[in-house]
Amino acid sequence: MIRWILCAVAVVLGGCADAGSPGNPQSPFTDSWLSGDISEGSASTAAPGSAGESYESETAGEDPDETITHEAFIYGEASVTPGESYEGTSEFWVVYYPESGGEEILCEASWTVAALESVPACDGCDFAFLVRYTGINIVTDVAAACEVGGFTVAEYENEEFIFGYRNNELLELLDGAWQVAGEASYSVQHSELEYYIEGSY
Repeated sequence: MIRWILCAVAVVLGGCADAGSPGNPQSPFTDSWLSGDISEGSASTAAPGSAGESYESETAGEDPDETITHEAFIYGEASVTPGESYEGTSEFWVVYYPESGGEEILCEASWTVAALESVPACDGCDFAFLVRYTGINIVTDVAAACEVGGFTVAEYENEEFIFGYRNNELLELLDGAWQVAGEASYSVQHSELEYYIEGSY
Protein backbone atom coordinates (compact mmCIF):
# COMPACT_ATOMS: atom_id res chain seq x y z
CA MET A 1 0.00 0.00 0.00
CA ILE A 2 2.80 2.42 0.84
CA ARG A 3 4.57 1.74 -2.43
CA TRP A 4 1.26 2.31 -4.25
CA ILE A 5 1.14 5.80 -2.79
CA LEU A 6 4.68 6.55 -3.96
CA CYS A 7 3.97 5.14 -7.41
CA ALA A 8 0.82 7.25 -7.77
CA VAL A 9 2.73 10.37 -6.85
CA ALA A 10 5.31 9.58 -9.54
CA VAL A 11 2.57 9.69 -12.18
CA VAL A 12 1.11 12.94 -10.89
CA LEU A 13 4.00 15.14 -9.90
CA GLY A 14 5.14 16.09 -13.36
CA GLY A 15 2.02 18.23 -13.64
CA CYS A 16 2.32 19.43 -10.05
CA ALA A 17 5.85 20.64 -10.61
CA ASP A 18 4.80 22.49 -13.75
CA ALA A 19 2.00 24.23 -11.91
CA GLY A 20 4.12 25.21 -8.94
CA SER A 21 7.44 25.91 -10.69
CA PRO A 22 7.46 28.48 -13.52
CA GLY A 23 11.11 27.76 -14.24
CA ASN A 24 10.36 24.14 -15.12
CA PRO A 25 8.32 24.14 -18.38
CA GLN A 26 8.57 20.38 -18.88
CA SER A 27 8.10 17.53 -16.50
CA PRO A 28 11.49 16.14 -15.38
CA PHE A 29 10.03 12.78 -14.38
CA THR A 30 11.01 9.45 -15.83
CA ASP A 31 10.02 6.11 -14.33
CA SER A 32 13.02 6.02 -12.00
CA TRP A 33 13.02 7.11 -8.36
CA LEU A 34 15.88 8.44 -6.33
CA SER A 35 17.21 8.00 -2.86
CA GLY A 36 18.05 10.65 -0.30
CA ASP A 37 19.60 10.70 3.13
CA ILE A 38 17.70 11.57 6.26
CA SER A 39 19.43 12.48 9.44
CA GLU A 40 17.96 11.48 12.77
CA GLY A 41 15.09 13.74 13.77
CA SER A 42 14.56 15.23 10.31
CA ALA A 43 10.94 14.09 10.26
CA SER A 44 10.06 16.93 12.61
CA THR A 45 12.93 19.39 12.64
CA ALA A 46 14.82 19.47 9.36
CA ALA A 47 14.02 20.04 5.72
CA PRO A 48 14.32 16.82 3.72
CA GLY A 49 16.44 16.13 0.67
CA SER A 50 19.98 15.51 -0.46
CA ALA A 51 22.03 15.36 -3.58
CA GLY A 52 21.47 12.26 -5.64
CA GLU A 53 20.76 11.03 -9.15
CA SER A 54 18.96 12.93 -11.88
CA TYR A 55 15.50 12.04 -13.14
CA GLU A 56 16.35 13.45 -16.52
CA SER A 57 19.06 10.99 -17.54
CA GLU A 58 18.93 7.28 -18.28
CA THR A 59 22.51 7.13 -17.06
CA ALA A 60 21.76 8.88 -13.80
CA GLY A 61 24.51 8.55 -11.25
CA GLU A 62 27.37 8.37 -13.74
CA ASP A 63 27.92 12.13 -13.63
CA PRO A 64 28.73 13.30 -10.07
CA ASP A 65 27.63 16.82 -11.01
CA GLU A 66 24.06 15.75 -11.68
CA THR A 67 21.43 16.69 -9.13
CA ILE A 68 17.97 15.35 -8.48
CA THR A 69 14.86 17.33 -9.39
CA HIS A 70 12.22 15.49 -7.33
CA GLU A 71 12.21 13.24 -4.30
CA ALA A 72 9.40 11.33 -2.58
CA PHE A 73 9.74 9.32 0.59
CA ILE A 74 8.20 8.23 3.89
CA TYR A 75 10.09 8.55 7.15
CA GLY A 76 8.90 7.14 10.45
CA GLU A 77 9.93 6.69 14.06
CA ALA A 78 8.43 4.44 16.72
CA SER A 79 8.97 3.18 20.23
CA VAL A 80 8.75 -0.59 20.01
CA THR A 81 8.73 -3.37 22.58
CA PRO A 82 8.69 -6.64 20.62
CA GLY A 83 5.57 -8.65 21.24
CA GLU A 84 4.03 -5.91 23.38
CA SER A 85 3.76 -2.40 21.96
CA TYR A 86 4.37 -0.15 18.95
CA GLU A 87 3.74 3.61 19.06
CA GLY A 88 5.12 6.15 16.65
CA THR A 89 4.66 8.70 13.90
CA SER A 90 5.25 8.77 10.17
CA GLU A 91 5.60 11.48 7.54
CA PHE A 92 5.21 11.55 3.77
CA TRP A 93 7.24 14.08 1.77
CA VAL A 94 7.37 15.10 -1.87
CA VAL A 95 10.10 17.65 -2.59
CA TYR A 96 10.93 19.54 -5.78
CA TYR A 97 14.41 20.97 -6.45
CA PRO A 98 14.27 23.74 -9.09
CA GLU A 99 17.24 24.33 -11.35
CA SER A 100 17.60 27.79 -9.83
CA GLY A 101 18.40 26.21 -6.47
CA GLY A 102 16.65 25.67 -3.18
CA GLU A 103 13.74 23.30 -2.69
CA GLU A 104 9.96 23.34 -2.66
CA ILE A 105 7.87 20.94 -0.58
CA LEU A 106 4.95 19.88 -2.75
CA CYS A 107 3.37 17.53 -0.22
CA GLU A 108 3.89 16.99 3.49
CA ALA A 109 1.63 14.76 5.56
CA SER A 110 2.02 13.29 9.03
CA TRP A 111 0.12 10.72 11.08
CA THR A 112 0.24 8.54 14.17
CA VAL A 113 0.95 4.82 13.93
CA ALA A 114 -0.06 2.57 16.83
CA ALA A 115 -0.25 -1.19 17.25
CA LEU A 116 -3.53 -3.01 17.61
CA GLU A 117 -1.80 -6.31 18.32
CA SER A 118 1.41 -8.25 17.90
CA VAL A 119 1.21 -10.81 15.10
CA PRO A 120 3.25 -13.93 14.25
CA ALA A 121 6.49 -12.59 12.86
CA CYS A 122 8.03 -13.42 9.51
CA ASP A 123 11.08 -15.71 9.38
CA GLY A 124 13.94 -14.03 11.18
CA CYS A 125 11.92 -10.96 12.16
CA ASP A 126 12.50 -9.26 15.49
CA PHE A 127 8.84 -8.27 15.68
CA ALA A 128 5.67 -7.71 13.67
CA PHE A 129 2.53 -5.74 14.45
CA LEU A 130 -0.89 -4.97 13.09
CA VAL A 131 -0.93 -1.15 13.19
CA ARG A 132 -3.48 1.58 12.54
CA TYR A 133 -3.00 5.04 11.01
CA THR A 134 -4.78 7.87 12.86
CA GLY A 135 -4.60 11.64 13.11
CA ILE A 136 -3.54 12.15 9.51
CA ASN A 137 -2.66 15.79 8.91
CA ILE A 138 -1.82 17.16 5.47
CA VAL A 139 0.46 20.09 6.20
CA THR A 140 1.40 21.08 2.64
CA ASP A 141 -0.38 20.25 -0.61
CA VAL A 142 0.87 22.29 -3.59
CA ALA A 143 -1.31 21.92 -6.67
CA ALA A 144 -3.15 19.06 -4.91
CA ALA A 145 -0.01 16.90 -5.07
CA CYS A 146 -1.10 14.81 -2.07
CA GLU A 147 -4.72 14.33 -3.06
CA VAL A 148 -4.18 13.66 -6.75
CA GLY A 149 -1.41 11.26 -5.83
CA GLY A 150 -3.86 9.24 -3.73
CA PHE A 151 -2.89 10.39 -0.26
CA THR A 152 -5.99 11.76 1.45
CA VAL A 153 -7.23 11.82 5.01
CA ALA A 154 -10.44 10.03 4.04
CA GLU A 155 -8.55 7.22 2.33
CA TYR A 156 -6.01 6.44 5.05
CA GLU A 157 -7.48 7.53 8.36
CA ASN A 158 -7.99 4.39 10.51
CA GLU A 159 -6.48 2.12 7.85
CA GLU A 160 -4.68 -0.96 9.17
CA PHE A 161 -1.44 -2.57 7.98
CA ILE A 162 0.89 -5.33 9.12
CA PHE A 163 4.57 -4.44 9.42
CA GLY A 164 7.62 -6.38 10.57
CA TYR A 165 11.30 -5.66 11.12
CA ARG A 166 14.21 -7.87 10.05
CA ASN A 167 17.89 -7.20 9.36
CA ASN A 168 17.60 -3.45 8.80
CA GLU A 169 14.51 -3.83 6.63
CA LEU A 170 10.90 -2.81 7.15
CA LEU A 171 8.57 -5.50 5.83
CA GLU A 172 4.87 -5.30 4.97
CA LEU A 173 2.50 -8.26 4.75
CA LEU A 174 0.68 -8.05 1.42
CA ASP A 175 -1.63 -10.76 0.08
CA GLY A 176 -0.20 -13.27 2.55
CA ALA A 177 3.45 -12.62 1.64
CA TRP A 178 6.07 -10.49 3.38
CA GLN A 179 7.58 -7.85 1.10
CA VAL A 180 10.40 -5.39 1.74
CA ALA A 181 8.92 -1.91 2.09
CA GLY A 182 12.03 0.07 3.00
CA GLU A 183 15.18 0.50 5.06
CA ALA A 184 15.01 0.47 8.85
CA SER A 185 17.06 0.34 12.02
CA TYR A 186 16.11 -0.82 15.48
CA SER A 187 17.90 -0.14 18.75
CA VAL A 188 17.22 -2.85 21.30
CA GLN A 189 18.78 -0.73 24.02
CA HIS A 190 16.48 2.24 23.41
CA SER A 191 13.52 0.34 21.89
CA GLU A 192 13.57 2.77 18.95
CA LEU A 193 12.67 1.98 15.36
CA GLU A 194 13.41 4.29 12.43
CA TYR A 195 12.47 3.59 8.82
CA TYR A 196 12.79 5.16 5.41
CA ILE A 197 10.71 4.19 2.39
CA GLU A 198 11.41 5.41 -1.12
CA GLY A 199 9.84 4.70 -4.48
CA SER A 200 11.51 2.21 -6.81
CA TYR A 201 9.74 2.74 -10.11
